[in-house]
Amino acid sequence: MARKKSLTAQLLQAYQEAKKAKAAEEKRRQQEEARRARAAEQERLRKEREAAKQEREQGQRWAAAQREKKRQDAERKQKVEQVERDLARRQAAREREAEQKKKEQARQVQQAARLAKQEQVEQMKAEAQQRTDEVQARAAALDRVLIDRSPGLRNHREAVEQALGGGATAFVEAVEGVLAGCGYPPGLRRAWRLAYAPESRELMVDVDLPGQDVIPSVTGYRYKAADPVPLENTIRCCALRRCHSVRQRGGTH
Repeated sequence: MARKKSLTAQLLQAYQEAKKAKAAEEKRRQQEEARRARAAEQERLRKEREAAKQEREQGQRWAAAQREKKRQDAERKQKVEQVERDLARRQAAREREAEQKKKEQARQVQQAARLAKQEQVEQMKAEAQQRTDEVQARAAALDRVLIDRSPGLRNHREAVEQALGGGATAFVEAVEGVLAGCGYPPGLRRAWRLAYAPESRELMVDVDLPGQDVIPSVTGYRYKAADPVPLENTIRCCALRRCHSVRQRGGTH
């Protein structure tokens, strides 16, 4: 009987120890959970404090940046205003200098205008005289063509007759050489075409006579307060009448 009690007591003792161990384990678990909860709370509080600190620091940096920006803006504005004042002073000085130069230039222009006008008048008079001389020289050259005409082929008769003995081609070339040697003023030289018919002993000379553009349209120029003004004349009409009379006589040179 004592032995059975001892076994029961052992079982009871083992149950109680197991219960105590379970309770101790539960207590340790609860303590561990409480410790973890406190640690998590502390970590949360630490993070919140860290976030708050960062937010404060960020706010401080932003405020410092705003203050620096305002300072730079104020400094920049001050520099701009100083530059604008300097530019205004320089502009005023340039305007005064330009006004003085303008007055001086106006005086010089007036003086130069008087001298230039005098020089222009003399130059235009000289130019009018020069152009008049050129026109008169041209008209005289044309008059000499009509008055002092070439005697034709008479002075070259012997050479031409000798060329005729060499055939039609040699004869035409000799006559062309004579025509080419005749001197005329510029603009009067025109083309010609020759043809010789041995059967009829006829020499056909086809000459392109000069047009009216070679005759000067004015007799001279004179100064008239502004530009040289051409004076109408009768040279062209006279020259055309002379050319017409020459053509009526057969165009002999």
